[in-house]
Amino acid sequence: MEVGRRVSLPIDLREVEEAFGSGTVVLSRRFHPPRQLAPGERIFCRLVEVPGLVEVRVNGEIQSLSGTTDGLEFEVATSLKANNLLELKFTFAKDRSEPAGILGSVSLEFGPE
Repeated sequence: MEVGRRVSLPIDLREVEEAFGSGTVVLSRRFHPPRQLAPGERIFCRLVEVPGLVEVRVNGEIQSLSGTTDGLEFEVATSLKANNLLELKFTFAKDRSEPAGILGSVSLEFGPE
């Protein structure tokens, strides 16, 4: 079941779990591509403190992640289009004892290869 609802970050999804009703929640954000890249520059997404994260998609493509749920990073330049969709899929522990959600930050960053 898809429920459209705005949330403010950071968020522990246990705080609003009744609104979602299941052990899985997908947070999404639409965004436009950033400026043009200089030669040797890359665009990557950095996620900080995202417990319960099980999948990340950019424009429907599953991303290969490096790091842990304390800090993840992945390249996005090859996946970008004129209009983009970032989706973060989270699951809760069965007893809801552990946090799930975005407790840190989500950012697009630029840097050398």
